[in-house]
This record gives sequence, C-alpha cells and structure tokens, in this order.
Amino acid sequence: MTIAQKLTDVNTAKQNIKTAIDAKGVSTSGVDFTDYHTLIGQISSGGGGSTDVGGVPPLTTSTYVRNPDYLADSGLQPAVGEIRMLALILDEAYQTVTFKMYTPSVTNDIQIDWGDGNTGTYTGGAANNIEHTYNYSDLPASSTTSTGERQAIITLTESATNGFTLLDFNTSPPSWETSASSTYNNGPIVEFYGNSATLQEVRFYNTQRGQAMMEYIQLDAHADGYYFRNAFANLRNLRKVKLPGQGVTNYTTYNQDTYGTFQNCYSLREVDGFNTTGRLDMASMFSQCRTLEVLTNCTLDFTSVTKTTTSAFASCQSLRSIPLPTGVTEIDLTNMTGNSTTNMFVACYGLVELPPIRMSSTVVTTGSMFQGCTNLAGGVELTFPNGCSVANTASMFNNCGAREINLDSTFDFSAVTTSDSMFRSSEALTRITGLMNMPNVEDMDYMFSDCYSLVDLPQIQNTGKCYKFQYMFESCNALEKCDIDLDMSQSTRRAAGNDTNITHYGMFRDCFSLLHAPAFLSNMWRGYRFDYMFYNCYSLRSIPSMDLTSHTTTISTRYFAQNCYALQTVGTLDFTGVTSSTQANNIFLNNYNLTKMDISLPDKRSISYLNTAKLSAAQLDNLYTNLPTTTTGWTLTVSGNPGYAASNPSIATTKGWVVS
Repeated sequence: MTIAQKLTDVNTAKQNIKTAIDAKGVSTSGVDFTDYHTLIGQISSGGGGSTDVGGVPPLTTSTYVRNPDYLADSGLQPAVGEIRMLALILDEAYQTVTFKMYTPSVTNDIQIDWGDGNTGTYTGGAANNIEHTYNYSDLPASSTTSTGERQAIITLTESATNGFTLLDFNTSPPSWETSASSTYNNGPIVEFYGNSATLQEVRFYNTQRGQAMMEYIQLDAHADGYYFRNAFANLRNLRKVKLPGQGVTNYTTYNQDTYGTFQNCYSLREVDGFNTTGRLDMASMFSQCRTLEVLTNCTLDFTSVTKTTTSAFASCQSLRSIPLPTGVTEIDLTNMTGNSTTNMFVACYGLVELPPIRMSSTVVTTGSMFQGCTNLAGGVELTFPNGCSVANTASMFNNCGAREINLDSTFDFSAVTTSDSMFRSSEALTRITGLMNMPNVEDMDYMFSDCYSLVDLPQIQNTGKCYKFQYMFESCNALEKCDIDLDMSQSTRRAAGNDTNITHYGMFRDCFSLLHAPAFLSNMWRGYRFDYMFYNCYSLRSIPSMDLTSHTTTISTRYFAQNCYALQTVGTLDFTGVTSSTQANNIFLNNYNLTKMDISLPDKRSISYLNTAKLSAAQLDNLYTNLPTTTTGWTLTVSGNPGYAASNPSIATTKGWVVS
C-alpha cells in the first residue's frame, strides 16, 4: 500500500469517527481530531446508547459544551484573588458592562482590565455603579465570532488587603436610567469565573436587568457560607454552574438557605459541586430547571433543612436522580419545622428513582409532592418517624409512575381533610397497601381517577364526614372489586341537615372490569348528582339499594347505568326526585341482561331504554306499580322484555302512562 493510500484510509477513518461521535449527540464542531478523545468521554453509556425514558429526551452530554467561537478558556481561568468574565460586544450602541462592587474597605485599590486596552483602579465598598462602554472597533478583529460579536476578557483583581465580598449585576448603567431602555439590561457577559475566598455573593438574578446572556458560571473558591438565596435565579440562558463544593460552617442568618438558587434557569444542563450542607430552606431551589440533567459532585444534604422544601425540584423534567452525601441513603426531612413539601418533585418526568424519605411531624401539606413523576417506577417510600400532621394530600401522587405505593403505618391520615386527586392518573399503579383512617376527610373527588392498572385498594375507613365523591374511581379499568369500608353516611352534614353539593357524579364511570357495585353504597345519605355513576361499567352485574331521595335541591341521574351490558340485578332505587327530563335521560340504556330491579322511575319523559332488558312479568308489574301518576301521557316502552305478554300494563295505564 502506498503512502497516499494510507493517508486516504486515515482520513476516511477520521471522518467515520467524527460521524459516529456526532450520531451520539456530541458535537464535533470546532474540535480538532487530536481532541476527539475528550468528546468520546461525553457519550452516555448503557446498552448501545441512551434511550428515551417515558418521552423524556435522552441525556445529551454530562458536560457543558462550550461555544468553539469563544476565546480559549485557558485565558479565563483566574488566579487567586481574581474574577474574569467573557463579554460579547456587538457593533451597536449601549454595549455597556455595569455592576456594583463591594469590598470590606473603601479604598481605591481594585484593578480592572476591561480587555480592550483600557484599565483602571476603582474604589470598592460603595454602592456606586462601575460602568464601562465598549467601542467595537477597539477589540481585535481576530476575536470576532461567527455571529459577528467581538470578545473582551474582563479581569478584576483584588488587593492583598481588600477582597471582594459582593458583585451586583442586578442593575442598569446610569446612562440608561432616564432612557426608554432603562428596565432592560441584556448584559454582554456570557461567562463568569471567580476565585476569591472572600466572595460572599454575586447577584445576577433580576428578571429584567440581570445578565440574560450568561451561559457559564465558575467559582473556584468563595467565602464560607456563600449566599445562595436566588443567586442564579432567572438566568434563562445559563447552561452550567461549577462550584467548589463547600457547605456552610460559618452560619449566619445571611447565608441560611438555598431558596430559589437556580429557579427559572430553563436552559441549565449541569450543576457541579453544589453543596447544601448547613442550609435551612430549599424552597424552589431548582424549580423550573426544565433541562437540568446532571448534578455532578453535588451533595444535597437535607438534614439541616428547618424551613421548607416546597417546589424544591418542581418541573425538573430531565433530572434522573437525587444525589445524597456519601454513606447517606435517605432524604431526611425530620428537622423541618415548616409545614409544607408541596410540589417538591412535581413534574419531574425523568426521575426514575428516589431514596426513602423521612418526613417531619410538622408537615401539614404534601399536595402534588410527586405529581407528574411518570417514570418513578421504583415507587415511593415515605415514613413519619416522629408523628404525622398531614391535612392535605391533594394530587400527592397524581400522574406518578410508581407501580406500587405502600402507605407506611407511620403515615397517619387522621388529620387529612382533602385527598382530591391523590392518586389520579397514576396509570401504571397496580397496588396501594396500608391503612387510610380518615375521620376528617371531606373531599375524595378524583382520588383514584384514571388509575388504569389499579387492582388492589388500600384499607379506607372512618370517612363519615366525606361528601365529595365525584369521579372517585373513574377509569379504574382493571379494578374488579371495591371491597373497602367506605362510610358514606355524611354524619356531620346529616346532623346539621346540610345536603349542599353532595355529589357522586361519575363515581365508577369506565370501571370496565368492576363486577359488583360495592355494598358501602347502601349507607349513603342523600346526594344530588348521580350522573354517569356506573356509565360503561361493562362487566357490572349488580347494583345495591341506594338512597337517592330526600334531597332538597335538584337531583340528576343522566346515564346512571348506561352500557352496563352484564348488569343483572338492581336494588331499590327511587328516581322520582329527578326534576327535569334532561336529568332523567337514559338512566338504564343498553342493559341487555337485566332480569331483576326494584326502581321507581320519574314523571319526566317517555322511557324506552328498558326495552332491551330481560325482565319477567313479575318484574314488569313491580315496575308499573312503582311508577308515579302522570298527567303528561308519557310512554313506557317495555314490549321487548320476555315477560311483557304476561304482565299487567293496566297498572301503569291507570296512572296516565302509555305502555307499549
């Protein structure tokens, strides 16, 4: 083989390697072939490449892929006592960098090199704006990016005796304060590198004025107890933050929490070296970090949290797991004195596993805590080792991907007043185990709605105060039995004579596999909405006697048992309280196997929906007997029943009905 042929093969191999790396989602643009080994390390592994998890995009890369147009980051790495920033300057007006700089001493000894040939000595410790306006032509043409910006490296150097404490970019240049642009500062800084052991805080976070172009932030060192409250919030273009991994030992009220640290960083992909040790409040810590995939070298220590974790990881749609300190296997919230874990993991679609969680006895609201964790197949383990005060579990597991949920014996439901949508739309959930003793619950609407795979229910008891059962078991398609001890006596409302808004609308709708309506329905006290109650219960064979009377307002029973093809027996049901023809529509349509019923139909419309049943003469005579007297001349069509010829329609005709 000639040298020319060998070179051709080498070039072909290089191109094949380039194509293969690009195919794995890692860009080779601007990277020399000799550096391809650094890209190969970024390819996510496992079974021939990453795959989607329940609609969540696969991991793209574990590191920030820096724009190859930017000046080499080797020139941006700060020495001790330095801060360096990369700015992109357009050829237009208002290309200004401005910030406030605080130092312990008000001395004129902070050096700033603006990267365009201009330098200066500045006074720290004051709240005055430090401002520098760039002239595009002053920057070297060699720094021009493919999109036309020129680049400047800004270097701040502290003195030996006067270190940085705070840099505040949450401001506009003074020259803008009276201009039409005064509320907007899309500052030109795209990268920030800090190495100051005295630095306590950098403020980027204002929604309108902060550094909207910021992509990368690196702190090689910062003061013990760095202030993280809202530190990077609303940097919507931020891709990566690299921190030195420090927790808090020098505790003050100034640095006590990580509230909103990365809130609304929509484009953030990676956080490296974040440590929450010693922090008291994690509310909204990563809220709305929708593309955050990787927490590298991070220590999320929950033991110091005393306030709240509300929305801590809300809408972290790409996050797979929660990193804990070495040797720690649980999320320990037992030191919390706050009352809420609401939305803590809501809409974490990509979350595939969670450590066991030890809850505080002071938590009152767990609403939507795991809502939308659609890929959390491993389940959720919650314990309350010091007692439980939870009163609101609304949507707690709504749209959760867990296949089984075990309600630990320490999870005390006695204070719960609402469990609306608690397990709703948990489509993979097959089994819920444990005891739910709920003497104070009033709202169970949608509690198990759309749990398509659910076959085993938890033990539910002492629900005598509950009066809202709307769509409670709707679309529990696999549920064959509902043998729980639900108390529908509504004791509190009965004692007060208050029957307002008692509803059972669609309670068992689309329970395709349900064989028998549960016996607990017989202890029901009043109600006014029974529409769709057993609609499309194709396998249902029996409905017990139920009290549908004595309500003081409108009663509606539309499509009550429509399409119950297997229905055979119906207990005593009095529909005479229905107040309009619409509310009496198709109560028992398509019940082809119905052989026994003791119902009283309303005087509101002609009735033909029983014509396809299998009622005997005795059953039809009982139906005629239970009819109310009508002056409208409604028609009752039942001639399709096998017992019609031997029945006595005169019982009905003497009451004003026409029987056919």
